[in-house]
Amino acid sequence: MRFRILLAAMASLPYVYAVFRLFLMEKKRQEPLPEEVADVFTKERWNTFVAYKKELKAPFLLSQLLAFLVDLFVILSPFYAWMEHLANGNPYGTVAITAVVLMAVSFLVGLPVSYYRIFTIETKYGLNHRTRQKFFKDEITEFVTGTVLNTALYLLLAFILLHLPVWTNQFQIPLYKAVLILSLIH
Repeated sequence: MRFRILLAAMASLPYVYAVFRLFLMEKKRQEPLPEEVADVFTKERWNTFVAYKKELKAPFLLSQLLAFLVDLFVILSPFYAWMEHLANGNPYGTVAITAVVLMAVSFLVGLPVSYYRIFTIETKYGLNHRTRQKFFKDEITEFVTGTVLNTALYLLLAFILLHLPVWTNQFQIPLYKAVLILSLIH
């Protein structure tokens, strides 16, 4: 359980960093228009940019929070045991099912936020040039392509890791080094 708590704390770091970074950017945008860019940005254009970025804050924080909550659920629940059960213990099936489920959940959680950002905020500022049909087509194409490519990559990695002991004549890596290597990969 301590390891899960440690993982949950580590999963919170990107959210905390995003909030901190957003706070710093907002603070910087409250300063007057810098002279270096005054010839590029008019006062009105700068104010429009600041207002646009301010409206993007809520959808961004919501998407970050939802991603963090999904990560917490995965870490604190027996999610991986469920995926292994669905695959009947087959390691390749477990990897494939886990990858597809996680990407599908991420897609479904992010879709409403992305839709709101594009068709409410970007439309308000004249930055949206896509129709709803094109939006959904692009999102679904990106999801399917990303899922197939990522799942293939994860399966290749699983294949390598499962066969590595045989290829290296039973060479073993201590657990703490394996955790360090995985943290570097992620």
